Amino acid sequence: MKRVLPAAAFLGMLVLSGCSSVGVPYRLATPPPPIRVEARGLEPGPGYFWVAGYWGWNRAYVWVPGQWLRRPRPRAI
Repeated sequence: MKRVLPAAAFLGMLVLSGCSSVGVPYRLATPPPPIRVEARGLEPGPGYFWVAGYWGWNRAYVWVPGQWLRRPRPRAI
């Protein structure tokens, strides 16, 4: 019993140590391609605003197109 408790405590600490995160930043070796020029089109109605497209990362750079979104509140900027 005296040997089992320290071994179990050590095993528990070893298992739980994998749950901690250090917060090491990850940097990609290549920068994203240049921003694309998008055609906005007409505003769908009052209270909408344009969110520009951007390059997202999903194992490779993927263009996320811009879109018109409705304001969450009438006076939101």
